[in-house]
Amino acid sequence: MKEFSAKYPIVFGAALVLVSLFAATPIALLLTAIGVAEPLASGIARLVIAAVLIALFRDELSWENAGTGLRWALPALGFVAWNVIYYCVGGAGPVGGAALVGAFVVALSSAILEELIFRGILIPRLRANGESARWSLWASTLLFCLAQLSNALSLTMGDFIVELGYALAIGLLFGAVYLKTGDLASVMGAHLLVNLSGQVFATHPSVGVAWVYVLFFALVAGVGYYSLRIAKGIDEADGKGAGKGKLNASKDAGGQAKA
Repeated sequence: MKEFSAKYPIVFGAALVLVSLFAATPIALLLTAIGVAEPLASGIARLVIAAVLIALFRDELSWENAGTGLRWALPALGFVAWNVIYYCVGGAGPVGGAALVGAFVVALSSAILEELIFRGILIPRLRANGESARWSLWASTLLFCLAQLSNALSLTMGDFIVELGYALAIGLLFGAVYLKTGDLASVMGAHLLVNLSGQVFATHPSVGVAWVYVLFFALVAGVGYYSLRIAKGIDEADGKGAGKGKLNASKDAGGQAKA
């Protein structure tokens, strides 16, 4: 499996997503059968899968740089603020009680599992395969966007576009932070905050206020530019141009060239 994942990192990443989704389903069904309500059951199931992945890839995952990526991930707070604005303008109130616990577990499980797969496992394989930082960033982000389609297909066209814009910006930002610092813990924490800022509201409103969406797409554009600048800086440090190509041999866990 190691040889296959090293040679075909994109295929391996896609397969890992599918296996994780299929493996989580029977666990969630079992939990609901014994009385655990949704979405708490699905959240717990994803946490179980995440724990299995951490155990399986424990020799590859590094937590030594925990905290070093926090300042680089600060633009994520823009999406936290936008979520609050969006739901407040739409008149949605916060959840409480058991629903709040469920919202937290869902937000936590998604953040941990998605960062494990798309950043902690996939990006180092792309970098080890000789891909540039920008190519690795785009490849991991586009696969992340595809994985979000299952959540977006039931939405209206406007909300669908927003969901994909979210996935694109978040994928680029957290991928860039991980490439820069190798800090998986910080991107998990930032992802949790973004998820939680949307999960704590009871309903998904339909907001027809133009400036809210203008603000959102400005945020997506700014975060995307910021993230690609980080990846470009890494490529320049590696002595590479844009696109695919071979890297200098000496890299750390996040794919950076060592000094």
